[in-house]
Amino acid sequence: MEKLRKIRPAVWLALFAIIFVGMRLATIRAFPIFNDESLYVQYSQLIHSDPEGYKFISVHNQFRDWKPPLQYWLGAVVVGLGRDPVLAVRLLTVLISLLGMCGMYLLARELWGVREGLFAAFLYAISPAVLIYDSQFIAEPFLAALAPWFYWSMLRAFGPSKGRWWFLGTAALLGAAILLVKQSGTLILLLALLLPWVSRTDQTEDRARVIRRRVLLALCAILVAMVLPRLIVPLAFWLDSASFNARWVLPLAGLLQLPRDLWAGNVGMVGDYYYHVYSLFAAGLCALFLFRALRRRELAEIGITAMFLWGSLAVIVGLRGFNDYTYNAAVATLILLMLARILAAPLSRPARRVVLALGALLVLNWGYQAGRMMLRPAEYFLGSTAWMRTSYVTNWPTGFGVREVAEFLKQQPGPGIVFADPQWGNPGTSLEVYQEWYPDIRVAKISQQFFDPNTVRELRERSIETYRTRLVIFSAVTVNQRERWQANVFALLCDEKTEIAPAAGQMPIVLCRF
Repeated sequence: MEKLRKIRPAVWLALFAIIFVGMRLATIRAFPIFNDESLYVQYSQLIHSDPEGYKFISVHNQFRDWKPPLQYWLGAVVVGLGRDPVLAVRLLTVLISLLGMCGMYLLARELWGVREGLFAAFLYAISPAVLIYDSQFIAEPFLAALAPWFYWSMLRAFGPSKGRWWFLGTAALLGAAILLVKQSGTLILLLALLLPWVSRTDQTEDRARVIRRRVLLALCAILVAMVLPRLIVPLAFWLDSASFNARWVLPLAGLLQLPRDLWAGNVGMVGDYYYHVYSLFAAGLCALFLFRALRRRELAEIGITAMFLWGSLAVIVGLRGFNDYTYNAAVATLILLMLARILAAPLSRPARRVVLALGALLVLNWGYQAGRMMLRPAEYFLGSTAWMRTSYVTNWPTGFGVREVAEFLKQQPGPGIVFADPQWGNPGTSLEVYQEWYPDIRVAKISQQFFDPNTVRELRERSIETYRTRLVIFSAVTVNQRERWQANVFALLCDEKTEIAPAAGQMPIVLCRF
């Protein structure tokens, strides 16, 4: 044990980085291209093809799906590298998240010490709640990576005057970057208002005066961070943002109605997430952290506790549209800090034994989850939260089978036509993402004309005259009147039918040849 303590932190961080990268490389190809990811890769491709014409496509598109553009600007830089656009942007995500691991080390070290910093970095590297999103090109890994750097910069700005303004400016820029990644990053910024009480103070200083100064500094950084995105994204597009946010956030009138059923459902989803992803061992360690923080009244611990509780409550009470990663993005940094602190804290011998036992079980559980993600991703999702089961496997968003279809299309002779699912996302959008793999095959979305049998017959005749390869590819799900056009497809455009379902229990992808 003494020899381990003598190893330099840089060596530990290098080891954790190897573990981090190894786990991501093992899962980066195991996951198929999921629904939201297909949209985001397509945004990056469009920006890559025409930066000036498409730079704000994510905030101004036909679906009014307002997504801040920074992620897609970064994706546009790398999406054209190599033959696999999904792999290219996922490698970018891994790189960004690796910087997040370094940020976790600095943040925990700033709060408590090197020992806590190393625990935080290690937990970040192996956490399934981080790994599962690092293997996708979505906003959450960017938020998780930026949040610890933002909090660390803010804490440094509260310190001695030397370098204060530099760190405060860095915090403002990082806060703006968070908002340019996703709107839910607003909560990360608001939680920083509690950091003035988290940061240590010199006992010789007037504490009330110090807190007032820190609050003022935090407010300045947060206000600048909120203004900068509005200077970058044209004001004409912000009305769409308000409309989009209203789909997910409860207005004040909705809160005053006390929607207990909605809140109970959100609480259930949070509990589901802890049980399946963080595990009961993590919940137990967090409970010990909370108990110890209240008992010892250590300001840093109480402050992190308050941030965690505020963040959790805001998501549970304030959102009408809830999902797993919305909650995780708000509190992941805080949960890992709590775990790192309780694992590294000086405790009595009986308490230390309990914490070490829970910590060992936690690492085993997280390692087991990582192994299942790498080897049997569909089974992992089916055994995880209810939201993950439907979003990743059993409903139309599933990406399982998309790559197999894309590989199949590479082998088809041109010229060809594929009428793809009209759903914005899988499998149609994903097939467009892989369009460079089959340049002689045109991907066209199924339209309203498929509701009319006569029009479908005419379409069949024209396609037979024009194309060597003729396919219709869509998800087998039948909700929202999809069975109407599917009936015409099966009757008139499906001389040969194949169901693509490489994962047991998934919603199949239907491939019809005519």
